[in-house]
Amino acid sequence: MRTFDDFSLSTQVLKQFYTKKISISPTSENLRDILNKHHKLVVALNHGPILAPGVVNVAIADIFLKNGGANRTPMGIIWKHFYKVPGLKKVAAYITQVKEAYNLDEFVEQFVSHDYNDLMVMPEGENCCFGDGIEIQPYLSPRFVEIAIKANTPILIGVHHGTHVLASPLEISSRYNRWFKKVMPDNSYKRLKDTQLISLPKFSGGKVNIECSFKLYQPALTLEQLADDKEERMHQLWKESDIIRRQMQTMINDIQANQ
Repeated sequence: MRTFDDFSLSTQVLKQFYTKKISISPTSENLRDILNKHHKLVVALNHGPILAPGVVNVAIADIFLKNGGANRTPMGIIWKHFYKVPGLKKVAAYITQVKEAYNLDEFVEQFVSHDYNDLMVMPEGENCCFGDGIEIQPYLSPRFVEIAIKANTPILIGVHHGTHVLASPLEISSRYNRWFKKVMPDNSYKRLKDTQLISLPKFSGGKVNIECSFKLYQPALTLEQLADDKEERMHQLWKESDIIRRQMQTMINDIQANQ
C-alpha cells in the first residue's frame, strides 16, 4: 500500500500540468490539526464536473502532503464499472489501492482491518453530469455514512472550487426528453428531467486555480441506532447525508464569497 508521500512524484508532475495554484480557503477548519488527531477518516469530496476528479485528486494529495498527511495511506471508491474494463482496471486499482469493486461490508473490512487512513469518496458520482460544477448535486448513495459509522470514524468534508471552468453546461429542452430516455439509465434520466441540463466536458479549460475547504463532521447516528430494516436504515442514512450535502454547499458558497 502506498502513502501520499509515495504518490508525491506523480502528484507534483501532474500538479504542474493541471493547476495554476492550489490553496486552502481561510474559511476552512485546520486540516493539519484534524489529520494529527484522527488516525482514520472517511473523506467526502464534492465531485465538480466530469473532468474534475483527476485535478481534484492531485490537489487533495498536494494539500495532504503539505499538512501532515504525507505518511497517511489513502484508498478510494470510484465507479465500479471502471474495474470491468481491462486497461482502466489497472489504473483504477493503482489510484484507489482497491483491486476490485467491493460491496459495503468488504469496504468496511478493508478499511478497518488494514493500514488505510483515509477512505476517499465523491458521493455525487455521475450526477455531476447534470450540474454546473458548483452546485452540489444529489448523492447517488448515502452509504459512505454507513461506512464511517461502522468503522467508528468521523467524516472529513472536503470541497474544492475552480474546476467549474472544465464544464460547458448545456440546457436541454424537455421536448427531447424521450430521446434521452432510450439511452440513459433510469437514475440519469430522472436527473435530466429534474435539471434539463447536461454538463459537457470542456477540454479547453486549461490549468485551473483550486481552492479547498475542510470541515470535520461526526454523524449523529450511532452504530447502535442503525436500523436492521434496510428501508428504515436507508432513511436514516439519507438524513445524515443530506446534512453533509448542505454543508458542502455552504462551504462552496463561503469560498466564493471570500474570493
